[in-house]
Amino acid sequence: QSRTLVRAEDLAERLGVSVRTIYRDLRSLEESGVPIAAEAGVGYSLIKGFTLPPVHLTADEAEHLLLAEKLLAATADESTQQLVSGAMDKIRAVLHSEDRTSVEYLEHRLLVQPTPHGSPVEHNVIPTILRALRTSRRVRITYFSNSTQTTSERLIEPLGLAHYAQHWHVLAWCVGKAGYRDFRADRISAVSLTDSQFVPSRHPLPADLMEQRQFHEQEEPLDVVLDVHESVVPMLTDIRRTYGFLREDPLQHHWQRMYFRSTYPQYFLRYIIGFGATIRVISPQRFREALADYASSVEKHHRDIVVQSS
Repeated sequence: QSRTLVRAEDLAERLGVSVRTIYRDLRSLEESGVPIAAEAGVGYSLIKGFTLPPVHLTADEAEHLLLAEKLLAATADESTQQLVSGAMDKIRAVLHSEDRTSVEYLEHRLLVQPTPHGSPVEHNVIPTILRALRTSRRVRITYFSNSTQTTSERLIEPLGLAHYAQHWHVLAWCVGKAGYRDFRADRISAVSLTDSQFVPSRHPLPADLMEQRQFHEQEEPLDVVLDVHESVVPMLTDIRRTYGFLREDPLQHHWQRMYFRSTYPQYFLRYIIGFGATIRVISPQRFREALADYASSVEKHHRDIVVQSS
């Protein structure tokens, strides 16, 4: 009931039983009067209009949904927060009294702080993108590009929502730029749904876009190879997806070689300079020279500062 179509193999894997057991149980359900439709080679579904009685949530399930509500309240826009809060109110209403008491107890003991970076996501951005994803409709957005410090109108085909590096991102095909783009949701100041539809199957899935780093904005991707001391590898691991991590190979004497395809090389340069001698730029040479020039300019700036006594 939670999906339109489901394969017997998927049910077997989820329930930890054999496919033969699933087939047997499906026959039993049909014999008991449950209207199950089968599409050869596709899967099974319930006949439209038929619903099973509501399933009671366990206390553990309700508590984890509460945790999800707290996370969205800290990261999503106001419209999404209201929708999730309304859904949680309905869930609370059908809980057994002891489970409801447990959820109410935890509610004041779970805290998710909003990210200190960037601005809040504008009202209605996430719900509008979700509707566009559901109906395969194009969206018009007003977007601020941090790299060029300019605001522009875009017509996009939304392909997915992703949350990484402490922000929500809209992964989309930009019609005007004729390319895949990653739009940070908190930089979208206006959004509107159009009546124009597109075909999602013509595009990769969001997970494939993230894996292949097919989207970029303004700057061309730059392949960067770093030798990183093992003492700082965990710090780079935390932000690897932000800067286009590809792979890593172990080296001798406590070093790792890490490969990146950065769509924001200028930001990447400023980030890694803080690691000092624990990082060595292997290639490209122009990135290494840019890093050295930037470090020299920072050193000169601070050495030349004259502090006026009060």
